[in-house]
Amino acid sequence: MLKDDKKSQPKNTEGTLNKFEPGAALGPIEDRSKYEQRTNALPSDQNRLAQESTRLADLCQYFSLQR
Repeated sequence: MLKDDKKSQPKNTEGTLNKFEPGAALGPIEDRSKYEQRTNALPSDQNRLAQESTRLADLCQYFSLQR
Protein backbone atom coordinates (compact mmCIF):
# COMPACT_ATOMS: atom_id res chain seq x y z
CA MET A 1 0.00 0.00 0.00
CA LEU A 2 2.84 2.42 0.74
CA LYS A 3 4.44 1.72 -2.61
CA ASP A 4 1.25 2.78 -4.40
CA ASP A 5 1.19 6.07 -2.47
CA LYS A 6 4.75 6.86 -3.50
CA LYS A 7 3.99 6.20 -7.15
CA SER A 8 1.06 8.61 -7.19
CA GLN A 9 3.11 11.50 -5.77
CA PRO A 10 5.05 13.76 -8.14
CA LYS A 11 8.71 12.84 -8.37
CA ASN A 12 10.19 16.35 -8.20
CA THR A 13 8.20 19.35 -7.02
CA GLU A 14 11.28 21.22 -5.83
CA GLY A 15 12.03 22.64 -9.27
CA THR A 16 8.58 24.16 -9.62
CA LEU A 17 8.75 25.80 -6.21
CA ASN A 18 12.13 27.43 -6.81
CA LYS A 19 10.47 30.40 -8.50
CA PHE A 20 9.11 31.44 -5.09
CA GLU A 21 12.54 31.56 -3.44
CA PRO A 22 14.12 34.91 -2.51
CA GLY A 23 15.64 36.53 -5.58
CA ALA A 24 13.55 34.46 -7.99
CA ALA A 25 10.85 35.84 -10.32
CA LEU A 26 7.99 35.30 -7.84
CA GLY A 27 9.99 35.45 -4.63
CA PRO A 28 9.50 37.93 -1.81
CA ILE A 29 10.54 41.52 -2.43
CA GLU A 30 12.19 43.27 0.51
CA ASP A 31 12.45 46.70 -1.13
CA ARG A 32 9.04 48.40 -0.86
CA SER A 33 9.64 50.72 -3.84
CA LYS A 34 10.59 47.79 -6.08
CA TYR A 35 7.42 46.00 -4.92
CA GLU A 36 5.28 49.04 -5.75
CA GLN A 37 6.86 49.29 -9.20
CA ARG A 38 5.97 45.66 -9.87
CA THR A 39 2.40 46.03 -8.65
CA ASN A 40 1.89 49.26 -10.61
CA ALA A 41 2.74 47.32 -13.78
CA LEU A 42 -0.24 45.00 -13.17
CA PRO A 43 -3.66 45.51 -14.74
CA SER A 44 -6.03 47.68 -12.69
CA ASP A 45 -8.03 44.90 -11.01
CA GLN A 46 -4.93 42.87 -10.15
CA ASN A 47 -3.24 46.02 -8.84
CA ARG A 48 -6.13 46.68 -6.45
CA LEU A 49 -6.04 43.06 -5.26
CA ALA A 50 -2.28 43.28 -4.68
CA GLN A 51 -2.71 46.51 -2.70
CA GLU A 52 -5.44 45.05 -0.49
CA SER A 53 -3.45 41.85 0.03
CA THR A 54 -0.44 43.94 1.03
CA ARG A 55 -2.51 45.91 3.53
CA LEU A 56 -3.82 42.68 5.04
CA ALA A 57 -0.31 41.21 5.27
CA ASP A 58 0.99 44.40 6.90
CA LEU A 59 -1.86 44.35 9.39
CA CYS A 60 -1.24 40.69 10.23
CA GLN A 61 2.46 41.39 10.70
CA TYR A 62 1.69 44.34 12.97
CA PHE A 63 -0.65 42.29 15.18
CA SER A 64 1.83 39.45 15.26
CA LEU A 65 4.51 41.78 16.56
CA GLN A 66 2.13 43.39 19.09
CA ARG A 67 0.62 40.08 20.18
